[in-house]
Amino acid sequence: MRSGYGRSIFEPLLPLILGRDSSGEVAAVGASVKSLTVGQKVFGALHPTAVRGTYTDYAILSEDELSPKPASVTHVEASAIPFAALTAWRALKSTARIAEGKRLLVIGGGGAVGFSAIQIAVATGCYVTTTCGNKIIDRLMAAGAEEAVDYTSEVDIEPVIKGKFDAVRDTIGVPETEKIGTNLLNRGGHYMTLQGEAAALSDRYGLPIGLPVATAVLFKKRVQYKSSHGIGLGLPSHGSDIKSSGHESWVQSNHL
Repeated sequence: MRSGYGRSIFEPLLPLILGRDSSGEVAAVGASVKSLTVGQKVFGALHPTAVRGTYTDYAILSEDELSPKPASVTHVEASAIPFAALTAWRALKSTARIAEGKRLLVIGGGGAVGFSAIQIAVATGCYVTTTCGNKIIDRLMAAGAEEAVDYTSEVDIEPVIKGKFDAVRDTIGVPETEKIGTNLLNRGGHYMTLQGEAAALSDRYGLPIGLPVATAVLFKKRVQYKSSHGIGLGLPSHGSDIKSSGHESWVQSNHL
């Protein structure tokens, strides 16, 4: 975004404060806030549609967007959890509806969303395979992945990955990983990507043309994959299951 990506959508809002995650201490509370107190250590995430961001000294979040921070994690650790974990949760639980015994492929398991997806799937009782760089393999195996494929050492990773999957979470979202993910899905499975066409096409053609074209591209892909592979195509999904109650608190953000 610093180089101009998404400018056709966000330019009217500039100057724009980025960021959704937050971890810090409650500096002030609204009159209707019941569950939080000043000085309490909390962490959370703004709703994806919020205009204001959290990359700032103070952020305003609703009561429902914050939770007490566990004492076992630091503010740095807590601030890396909410939006990434909610993004992974929504894709796996709301879209793919993963269940015990299902097989999941996470393409790019070393990032925040991928790592969260692995842990959520393992906790659900799924069998997880992931792709990642060599340095992160041990960490992902320790998190419960059954197989971790080093994409940096394989010319073609598709033949190396064992079996087919009920769901694929692609955190890279380039044509190559989309091809791999869809080819490795069982019929009736779900391919879910973090990348969409809306911002790029709107930057190229402007909003009036770009958004309809992006919608048409997505519809075409859905029809194509349903017909050729018998699979569902998931929208770029973020943690938008967070609900806003209008009861807000000021949070002094120690780490964002």
